[in-house]
Amino acid sequence: MGTTAVTVHRRHYSRLTVTLMCFTRQRACSSIAGMSRLFAMLFALSLMLVGCGGSGDAGTGGGDTGSDAEVAGTITIADFAYGEPLTVSPGALIKVINEDSARHDVDAKDGTSFNTDLLGQGEELTFTAPDEEGTYDFTCSIHPQMSGQLIVGS
Repeated sequence: MGTTAVTVHRRHYSRLTVTLMCFTRQRACSSIAGMSRLFAMLFALSLMLVGCGGSGDAGTGGGDTGSDAEVAGTITIADFAYGEPLTVSPGALIKVINEDSARHDVDAKDGTSFNTDLLGQGEELTFTAPDEEGTYDFTCSIHPQMSGQLIVGS
């Protein structure tokens, strides 16, 4: 009896292990019924993988595209807090690092200026500050008691 194990690791998801069993090539997989069962299991596995997928996009603020040399400022999330207000130039690249055990994001309270994906512990991403100067209050979409401030100015 042969066994093939497929382990899928995805960001934001726990470990998913699917075991496909194919008894022998001659007995289970050579018949049409055996091949149909194998294809059905593979199709079910592909649906599970699609369901576990997430976008690599960091929301309307942009994705994880910059290097540290380009980053104008960092928002570090720890102990359910964003830290002190951050001041950057319009269009600057901002890094977000989650050092908390809970998942968090950075969402502008105005609903349109920036909105990042949820980050797990130890994860980071970058997004682009708005082009328009001003003070932008932000919060965590799943922990509304958290608040921070991004000041965009020359």
